[in-house]
Amino acid sequence: MTSPSPISVRPLGSDELELYHRVNAASFGAPPDPAQIASKRPMIEPDRFYLAECDGEPCGGAGSFASELTVPGGTVLSVAAVSDVGVLATHRRRGALSALMRRQLNDLRDRGECVAVLHASEAGIYRRFGYGAGTRWRQMSADGRRVTFREDWPDPGGQTQILQRADARDLCATVHDRARLARPGGLARDEAWWDVVLGDVPSFIGGEPRRLVMLHRDAEGVADGYAIYQITDDWSSGQAEHSLEVWELVGVDTAVELDLWRVLLGHDLVSTVTGQIAVDHPLFDVATDPRQVRTELDQDLLWVRLLDVERALTARTYSGEGSVVFAVEDPVFDDATGHVRLEVLPGAVRCGRTDDPADLTLGVGELGSGLLGGSSFRRLVRAGQVVETTPGAAAVADALFGIDPLPWCWVRF
Repeated sequence: MTSPSPISVRPLGSDELELYHRVNAASFGAPPDPAQIASKRPMIEPDRFYLAECDGEPCGGAGSFASELTVPGGTVLSVAAVSDVGVLATHRRRGALSALMRRQLNDLRDRGECVAVLHASEAGIYRRFGYGAGTRWRQMSADGRRVTFREDWPDPGGQTQILQRADARDLCATVHDRARLARPGGLARDEAWWDVVLGDVPSFIGGEPRRLVMLHRDAEGVADGYAIYQITDDWSSGQAEHSLEVWELVGVDTAVELDLWRVLLGHDLVSTVTGQIAVDHPLFDVATDPRQVRTELDQDLLWVRLLDVERALTARTYSGEGSVVFAVEDPVFDDATGHVRLEVLPGAVRCGRTDDPADLTLGVGELGSGLLGGSSFRRLVRAGQVVETTPGAAAVADALFGIDPLPWCWVRF
């Protein structure tokens, strides 16, 4: 039996986007779609994408987009939004993914990017490369005919209107920017992204010719929220039993988002309303009968990989004061393994290498899970993923890192 050929990894050539898309689509079990290639072409920087090859033939790929991530306190970090990662079924279990991930992480760190983020198609894949789940989401489902709001819900006033997608683009982009800068976990979108999000070509990132846009304006007429959604007809029972799927709903504050949900839940001819929502969203609390707003699933969403621990931890703000020494273990970068002291002082945050004894021992993925405030060090101690060497250190870390509301990322990439 001959030994399998080695896997090599190289950057994508400027004229190889079609090749990359063909390999990536096949790795997910789909044929190539020329319309998707054309729609995404303006978004892609070829030198941020890599092909894995075996015997001169491509067998997998991994890419990233340059983006911005909001961390607690409102600071924006330049990050790599990792996407389009896949290996052909014919070449699994041969090290292609490991080669791609390691090459990508090394190059991202060399670029000076201190954080990488991704959405995982399978939750068990990326921990071994130092990623940790940083945010969660819920898929909600409600019978719109049975959901009403309590009389004391925080009505923001203003009004809603339906717009054509082309007319809504700039308004949605402005609202999105206000919202993502105010919410830890928010990610940026440039003009090329909005061409896809509100375009006609269906993809994971966005695009669908049947989608509508509902815009919310405040009492002064300023746009402060939007919902992108579509309705699927169902007359099978002899009467309207349509379903309304909310693809994205964003507001500059919770009250605006609740008003958009209220209007969509009351849509004529619709029985079922579904959509993604933050795990701590108060939609469940303002419903007169909260059992009518059901959770169909609750799972990890944005995965976070710290490439520069000190820079990332120093960028965010914390609650109260205190210090914790983390013994960080990095599965990719040997020089990143070591002790790091985080010290939160009045008006200042310090973070750097230290020889002091560790209070908490953990992987860089577990520390990444805490960056946005969406995880609990005490829970990870109970799960055996973090070792508490100083009694009470996990409680101190939770008090420093915790935020309300929880981080939320609605951007697909």
